[in-house]
Amino acid sequence: MQGFLIGAGLVLAASAPVAAMAAEVDGVASVDEVIVTGTRVSGLRAVDSPAPIQVVDETALKRSGATDLIGALALTVPSFQAQAVGGDMANETLAARLRGLSPNHTLVLINGKRRHGTSNLAILSSAFQGGAAADLSLIPLAAVARIEVLQDGAAAQYGSDAIAGVVNIILKADASGGEASATGGGFYRGDGLTGDLSLNIGMKPGQNAFLNLTAETRYHDYANRGGPDQRVEAAIASGAHPEWADLPGYPHLNRIFGDARYQLNLASFNAGYDPDEATSFYAFGTVGTKYGVGWANFRLPTKLPALYPQGFSPLDILNETDFALTGGVRGQRLGWDIDLSSTYGEDDGRVRVKRSANVDLYNDTGATPTEFHAGEFISTQWTSTLDLKREIAAGMAEPVTLAWGVEYRRETYELGAGDAASRYKAGSQSYPGFALTDAGAYARHNEAVYADVAVRPVQPLSLDLAGRYENFSDFGGTAVGKLTARYDLTPAFADGNADGVIG
Repeated sequence: MQGFLIGAGLVLAASAPVAAMAAEVDGVASVDEVIVTGTRVSGLRAVDSPAPIQVVDETALKRSGATDLIGALALTVPSFQAQAVGGDMANETLAARLRGLSPNHTLVLINGKRRHGTSNLAILSSAFQGGAAADLSLIPLAAVARIEVLQDGAAAQYGSDAIAGVVNIILKADASGGEASATGGGFYRGDGLTGDLSLNIGMKPGQNAFLNLTAETRYHDYANRGGPDQRVEAAIASGAHPEWADLPGYPHLNRIFGDARYQLNLASFNAGYDPDEATSFYAFGTVGTKYGVGWANFRLPTKLPALYPQGFSPLDILNETDFALTGGVRGQRLGWDIDLSSTYGEDDGRVRVKRSANVDLYNDTGATPTEFHAGEFISTQWTSTLDLKREIAAGMAEPVTLAWGVEYRRETYELGAGDAASRYKAGSQSYPGFALTDAGAYARHNEAVYADVAVRPVQPLSLDLAGRYENFSDFGGTAVGKLTARYDLTPAFADGNADGVIG
């Protein structure tokens, strides 16, 4: 879908630099960027990382031309693939995957803390089937300072869902200045019109404190790339229904292959306070609402001629509310760097169907609604972590970094039943309501412990050994380990990292 984009922006003031922000070369983050993903070693540069890390800064994200985070990443990280179009409700929550693996195998972090997944499960057959990963479209692009993409399995370091890698989104921490921007555009065919307004502002509410706020609103209209409906073409060619050539919109009657329409409203904050040199309190969060509408397959005029003599295309509607909140404290005690945090996230999706019908209900009673409440899905995730780290001089080229930690995570999923008409017999067209026997609330919890040792015996050689044990309440325990090695043959060339997973 080729398109055009027009944008305008206003920098309100010169922004204070975010800690450890990248130096830029032609808008691309420098390899001298200090990273925090995939390693417990402090001050490690991306160019020196034993694991493959790509850092995408704010400027590169803007120059991608995308208005949302998932599109910007897909245009700047080659191994990150975004879903172009989905079927049914999956079109309202497009997913992404890393290194060709399932979306569920990529762990998304915000400021290094686990992000919850969407409640809208992709069910139709595709490379993204079964995906219920974090919805990146619910994170304001204007709030992002940089993104670190670990393109390597990291289950031993972060959890069993980091098989493909990790996407760590670092939010802006500016204590002054800000930026406002407006963009608009669409596809050359005249559809897919998009408008986006965003505002980011940093402030200093007190001594040794910062508060960074972002608000964004975006509208995107339908796009259609489907061809002529072959069922209609065959009926016209055979002479069975030549009058179908006069149907409104002919020959492009089936509009399911294209973008859904949506209105997205987002807000986020990132805050911190340092009461002393050894202690830092932090908090950040996001909130968003999405109203998405997608076309379902065209129903032929023979489906329900009494109500829809020219056929009909139902509309699947998702009303979604999503929020996440993290709070924590970092400090130094007894020689250890300590980080204690807790994160709660929730995604609530209510499903409606319009321009539809329940054919069985009409045949049995002579009447049917044309709009239905098909059900609701709610997912929550509450994660609490304690991380400890210290460096020990051991007579090597650099101090040994020891890290360990524990994590507790509770996840719930709730399915709400559809209204009576939506679940009668075959149910509402395009999206039958969830049955009473399917509705219910379910929960599981997970306890995990990990340990990590990073050493540099001699200057050219770096080794990192990590191990993790997790116990799930629904299917038991699992152990995983990882060894990463790097040897710098010359200052300009390093041997590729050799790593493996056991467990």
